[in-house]
Amino acid sequence: MPGEDDTDPHPWWLLDLGSNHNLSRINVTLREDSGGFRFIGAIVRAGLSPNFTENLPCGSPATSEQSKNGAEITFLCEPPQTARYVSVDIDTSMPGVDADQAYLQLAEVAVDKFTSGEGAALPVYGKSTSQSTTWDSHPSYKAVDGETYTYTHTDVNDPHPWWLLDLGSKHCLGRINVTLRTDGWGFRFIGAIVRAGLSPNFAENLPCGSPATSQQSREGAKIPFLCEPPRLAWYVSLDINTSMPGVDAAHAFLQLAEVAVEEYTSGECAAPGYLGCFGDAKNRSLTVGPALDHNEQSVEWCFRNCLEPTEYNYAGLEYAHECWCGNEDYDKHGKEPDSDCIYFCSGNSDQICGGDWLLSVYREKP
Repeated sequence: MPGEDDTDPHPWWLLDLGSNHNLSRINVTLREDSGGFRFIGAIVRAGLSPNFTENLPCGSPATSEQSKNGAEITFLCEPPQTARYVSVDIDTSMPGVDADQAYLQLAEVAVDKFTSGEGAALPVYGKSTSQSTTWDSHPSYKAVDGETYTYTHTDVNDPHPWWLLDLGSKHCLGRINVTLRTDGWGFRFIGAIVRAGLSPNFAENLPCGSPATSQQSREGAKIPFLCEPPRLAWYVSLDINTSMPGVDAAHAFLQLAEVAVEEYTSGECAAPGYLGCFGDAKNRSLTVGPALDHNEQSVEWCFRNCLEPTEYNYAGLEYAHECWCGNEDYDKHGKEPDSDCIYFCSGNSDQICGGDWLLSVYREKP
């Protein structure tokens, strides 16, 4: 049923996605039977703050040409935004907006994630690889040599075939694409599990998606494995647990033509409460600090510092070991791409702690 606000000085609508996602596009469908013109000036936003005015717009305000009955209007988030919240609002003080006619009458709001085909391919050519066993002339590096006519091959009688890729550093991973040997034997991949994580012991890392099915396991198949939610990872692996139901131990081999990895923005892998990467300068965005800890700095450490004895709303981390606090103006030097905040926290290398004159800003209550 369409939603309609009555005599509202600043109509708004908010969607809580429940967790962080990398969004590329918001599609809004208007009420079909009438009132399309009431949408003129509407702004779509996506971001990490429940206060919608703190989030960046996706695209431009709705025009009179767009605001027609039943129109489906696309708002592009360029660049893609790391967001937990999506909102639509009309600022009735804006030029061209008729405050008496400004209503939100939304039939549907759809959200497009920045995923397959849009994610940044992480170069893996030449990265260090290993596998449990090797049959004939099919070593582990054949899965990252850029050629689909070559392939890896584990040996016969391998009780638990595995293959491991060492990325050499931490990355925020969202998707792993596996291409199987092209000339046959796809069924040998049934039950294979893809994992990504920070441990060189693959069994300690969480799976991406579900084990490969018989429908997926065809010769030459390209199989996507989604890491939901995205995670920080140093290692990517595949393994087949031959004791799993449905796995034929006598036919369980890893024969990988290529393994490709898609990297997401660091914001997708950030701790809860993350608002984004923001510029900083000598006239500080957050003015209380810095509290320094070269060994224990983390989001939690910084929050404790910012909440005791005075409660500040925002915690900002910079240079991997600096903690800054404040109640406002964290964004006065502008929003920067999440990928520019490149330092991991000195006390928790799973968390992002800013960059050079760049703050990773967190809010205690996301």
